Amino acid sequence: MRQDGIGREAKLHWLLAKLHEDGKFNGSVLVADEKAVICEGVWGVADRATGRPITAETMFNSASVSKTFTSAAVLLLKERGLLTLDDDIGRWFPELPYRGVTVRHLLGHTSGIPNYIRPVRTGLLDGCWSREKRATNGEMVERIVGLYPQAEFAPGERNEYSNTAYLLLASLAERVADRPWADFLEASIFKPLDLNRTAENHDADRAAKLPDYAVGCYREDDGRYVAPHRLPDMEFCFYLDELQGDGNVHTTTRDLLRWDRALRSGELLPASVLEEAYTPVVTRLEGVAGNGLGWFVREVPGRGRLVEHSGYWPGYSAEFRRYLDSGLTIVLLCNEEYEGSYKERESFMAEIESIAFGEA
Repeated sequence: MRQDGIGREAKLHWLLAKLHEDGKFNGSVLVADEKAVICEGVWGVADRATGRPITAETMFNSASVSKTFTSAAVLLLKERGLLTLDDDIGRWFPELPYRGVTVRHLLGHTSGIPNYIRPVRTGLLDGCWSREKRATNGEMVERIVGLYPQAEFAPGERNEYSNTAYLLLASLAERVADRPWADFLEASIFKPLDLNRTAENHDADRAAKLPDYAVGCYREDDGRYVAPHRLPDMEFCFYLDELQGDGNVHTTTRDLLRWDRALRSGELLPASVLEEAYTPVVTRLEGVAGNGLGWFVREVPGRGRLVEHSGYWPGYSAEFRRYLDSGLTIVLLCNEEYEGSYKERESFMAEIESIAFGEA
């Protein structure tokens, strides 16, 4: 079928319908420019067990896209005069052995504190938690300190993505604000911005507590759908699924567009603060990095400045791409995984962007 001569909305709907038909996409997509929504649609089911379909209000696990909210929460505390980005985290965590690490280092992935994903993937955390017990932030940080009593590099020396750093940021915010992390996000960001279908929820039964929730699944080669934690190499997602700060914000494509609009308008944080968050960090050994404070940032030829974050958790994937110069925003949330789905998503995200920019 030729696509010549039809508009962006029709092209995007055709592409996504074809991807769904081919078994490559199950989820929700929203594409908008600064004036209006270009394309919005849902394809597939929210729960394979019941056949419940995805709706425009279906909440997905946004995984590491949650870090954009964590960053904003910490910057809000800074604006309220409760901390500075150059505060040493020893002020709140005197028990940690990592010296000289600041709030800024945590936000910009330059702290040297090891990412807990590595020992998870290599089996170093096997046996630390039973299937009946889920890890808390404090327990995970304690395990990381036990495995790595020394930082991997001096603070500010290099840039290395660390989920552990964002666990610490959430715990730090709890101590500074003197309230639970979920409550702080709700009161300071979600409720003021009318993000009514967004919540931080780390309960084991969140699918029962959050109405119209997308249940993540893995599709086997034979077409069967299974819960990711029942697969040997994804079992960790059961006992690590209550960690906070690096993930566990559940939301919709519509609410992420609202989040984008609030950031662009300065409704939550002043432009000067966001500009600092969108500025690439600079390390002593490697120079300019590819991320700012809670965002990945780069200049895309012909499209301008891109500020974005992606997310992955077994059974879920998310894309939140914001082109600051053109006003274009692309949001994709998915609750289905299969062998090679990560590469497939990168491929069709490139197609979505090309159509959204009106390119050939």
